[in-house]
Amino acid sequence: MWRTLFSNRLVFVGILFCLLSIAGSLFYSWHVERGLREDEARTKQFLQQLETPAEEVRAQQVAGPAGPEKAGQADVPFPAGDLAQTADETAETLVSEDAALVDADAALFSEGTPGTDASPVSPYGVSPYGFGPYPEVPPDFPEQDVWDEISTSSMGPEHELIARVQIKLWTQGIWAGGAVFKSGYGLIYPILPDVVYISWDEYVDENGTVHRYVSRQLTHPETADRYEADIDKGIFAPTLTVYEFPDGGIDPYEFLGLPR
Repeated sequence: MWRTLFSNRLVFVGILFCLLSIAGSLFYSWHVERGLREDEARTKQFLQQLETPAEEVRAQQVAGPAGPEKAGQADVPFPAGDLAQTADETAETLVSEDAALVDADAALFSEGTPGTDASPVSPYGVSPYGFGPYPEVPPDFPEQDVWDEISTSSMGPEHELIARVQIKLWTQGIWAGGAVFKSGYGLIYPILPDVVYISWDEYVDENGTVHRYVSRQLTHPETADRYEADIDKGIFAPTLTVYEFPDGGIDPYEFLGLPR
């Protein structure tokens, strides 16, 4: 009896083991097949995205996945007309920018191409101080080399303004034998015959009398030779034109039409 029972238990265990083995194999097979299907679905989706045009992908990203609205949100009508207008304006802007770039390139090419009508702005060069091209030197101007390399290399901005003022005065029929830039006033004083620029000063003697005298004068050399002694005493010949500083000076920026 015990032998029969023991033998039946072994048969039962064997059968149970076989059933469990079969069930495990089936479950494992189903699990592997499911994984393969998921991988295949992901691969198909990836290939479909590669084949989808970029415009559709962007549209899908803007639209977003369909689903219930979030709490507190409502449908807002999208201004399709404004979107189309904005797209048209953007396209027109891009086209105009491209045209501007093409025009700029063409202008540069035409300026740098030999044989065209383009010519240098000035044969003398351009000011390093932002005053623009050097003005043309009149043929009878005494300093014909005023804009050569040696002269301009030693010029400061004030000296250049003086030279420009002298040239313009010359073209107006006024020959200035020189000029002085008074930085305190920001004015240029041309040295002209029979023109005197002075400053007054005064002192008090021991009797308390106030005496007024010319403390500074700017004159043409020929005028100084003839009238300097009288000018020091405050005596001026009727042929002289007398200015008291800062009168009589020229604002170079206004006179030459230059930006400050």
